[in-house]
Amino acid sequence: MSALVQQRRSPSYEEKSGIEQTTEVDELHDPSLAPKPPLPLAWKGVMVVLTCMCAFGNHWSSSLIVALKTTILKNLHINNSEFATLVAVTNLVNTFLCVGIGFSIDKWGGSLLTVILTLFHLAGSLVMAGSATNSLRSYPLLIFGKVLTSIGDGSIDNAQHRIFSTYFAPGRGFAFTIGAIWSVANLAQFTGSTTANVISANTGTYAWALWVSSIISLFSVLCSVAVFFLDRYLRTRYDITDHTTGKRHLGATKTGAFSIKAVTQLPITFWIIVLFTVFENAGVQSFVGISTQFAQQRLKKGAVIGGWVANFYLLLPACLTPFLGIFIDFYGNRVTFLFLSGTTFLISMALLKFSGTLPTFVAAYIVYALAQSVTPAPQVEIIRNVIPDPALFATAFAIKSTSTRPPQLRLMVAEHEQSPRCKVLL
Repeated sequence: MSALVQQRRSPSYEEKSGIEQTTEVDELHDPSLAPKPPLPLAWKGVMVVLTCMCAFGNHWSSSLIVALKTTILKNLHINNSEFATLVAVTNLVNTFLCVGIGFSIDKWGGSLLTVILTLFHLAGSLVMAGSATNSLRSYPLLIFGKVLTSIGDGSIDNAQHRIFSTYFAPGRGFAFTIGAIWSVANLAQFTGSTTANVISANTGTYAWALWVSSIISLFSVLCSVAVFFLDRYLRTRYDITDHTTGKRHLGATKTGAFSIKAVTQLPITFWIIVLFTVFENAGVQSFVGISTQFAQQRLKKGAVIGGWVANFYLLLPACLTPFLGIFIDFYGNRVTFLFLSGTTFLISMALLKFSGTLPTFVAAYIVYALAQSVTPAPQVEIIRNVIPDPALFATAFAIKSTSTRPPQLRLMVAEHEQSPRCKVLL
């Protein structure tokens, strides 16, 4: 009887041994399963720098058209309604595309989508620059170029967030990377907006401002390509934990199709954040759309001075956002910062409305700059922490972005259809 039991057990034991042996052989032949050293901090730093620079060209040109409004109206002989259409294209296009691109980012990875989005932006920048070259001055071609750039602009930050969510866990550097993204973004937007009228005035045509923007966009494409190949290199050489899944980062991405059921399972906290951003972002973007003209009217200065003053608020967030990200990584207080963001934005808009003197005007811009400093990192951190499946982070962020587009679109069109006296705030 004992011999029979032993005979019956032997095949099972052998099969088990065979499976274990096969697994060991697979680990020896599959480089992705072999033991690897941990990712050095220096390589993380390189990844942060390159990923932040991927959107430098996008943010450089984000306020370029608005800064050149007076020049474009004069050269293209268009009215305020036509200009409103031009600036509203980004929100119009991304109202329909954001969620689809967000799901694609979750499915195929942030590094690949970053390359695709920056290529769209480069193509659009070249078309826009060409539309103003050699006395062509084509409004339809300018609109077409703006559509192409809009495809690249609407979700580039989402792709960056997705890359960093892979390499950094919440509370362990993720908030700092979000702050770094927006620090670079604010510097790029400030430089692009303030130099646009300077370049236009010194070259005699606004086409050169657009060509410079195209060159910067090419630089961003090169950075995104570098990120794509660096990500592949690092995951083959080092043991990297994907902090959205808790498993080793092998380049594998989410499978399956977009599910409405997954959207309905998002918690109420997520929808509160969406509601908050709908109101605040609509106000922010609508103000940005008229900021240069508003500064010109209040200061009674030209387009160059108006552009510098209107975009000066970007410097404070550029300096503060990385440090605020570090603070959030160590101490949290995300909701507190979100409350400060809304409160300071409300105060700044009230001061701008009643800024009859120069000191009040300056104080309003300083408070507005503080509001923009404490806005990005808390929003992104809260969304990542409240969604039930971290692998759906880009899709959830895209839903938030899409929700803000229609109010922004309506306000921007209404503002640019006003007379040049900026009636909305005056």
